[in-house]
Amino acid sequence: MHVVYTMEGGFSLYLLSLRSWDHARKGECRMSHFVNTELKLANKNHIVEALKRLGYQLNMTSHEMPNGFGQREKVEFALVGKPIGFRKRGNEYEMVAEFWGTGITRTNAVRDLKREYAKLHVEEICSKTGLRPGKWVTKEDGVTLQMVATKRSWG
Repeated sequence: MHVVYTMEGGFSLYLLSLRSWDHARKGECRMSHFVNTELKLANKNHIVEALKRLGYQLNMTSHEMPNGFGQREKVEFALVGKPIGFRKRGNEYEMVAEFWGTGITRTNAVRDLKREYAKLHVEEICSKTGLRPGKWVTKEDGVTLQMVATKRSWG
């Protein structure tokens, strides 16, 4: 059984694995802050570049990391020095993380990653359509981003 909580932005947070649910039913429940977060992001290069823009160093080798339930989870790439990794599920990537003690909150991590990913996506569209991306500006609401793209001049 999975407890699914859908948040704004369309990702789901899986709080309990089958293993932890079985332990809870047997009275052997252990506390863990481990989460899998579906990001609805499909372009690995954009995810990697977004993480770099956010100042993270990455380990790009596939490896296993502890999941907080005494097991290990396989990830394609991860943040250096943080138990936060990424793996592909279907056509999209999922964040596999233990945020406890990292100084990073799940909400901020997902929000910041999605924001940088969206900027990269828009910049790519501009490039493909012959537009020159301008500077990104955060609007007064602190959430809305704006960028003015201009037509390229060839002369």
